[in-house]
Amino acid sequence: MRGIEKPIAYLVKLGFSQHTANKISTGMIKELNVSHIEKLCRALKCVPDDLFEWTGNEENAEGNLLERLRRNKVNLNLNEKLAGMTLDEITELMKKITTNVKIDSPD
Repeated sequence: MRGIEKPIAYLVKLGFSQHTANKISTGMIKELNVSHIEKLCRALKCVPDDLFEWTGNEENAEGNLLERLRRNKVNLNLNEKLAGMTLDEITELMKKITTNVKIDSPD
């Protein structure tokens, strides 16, 4: 889990069992009940769409509501982008990144 130093301990502190926390953090979980999804969304300050990605069959994707869960592929060459930025622009970008990436620890 991005931005969380010890994801298993974080999830256990939220109330997940060690087994479930391990499966969530390694991406090996096959199903989550609604209360788990709600708990994750509250802790991470997100919506369920942020937690899931649909990778279904592209042939039947048109008009499928699940298509909204497909992640957009971003073609970004970070080295090129950074090379073209001034130091002030990079500093401003880093401020934005650290502000948006910070995740509160559970109480």
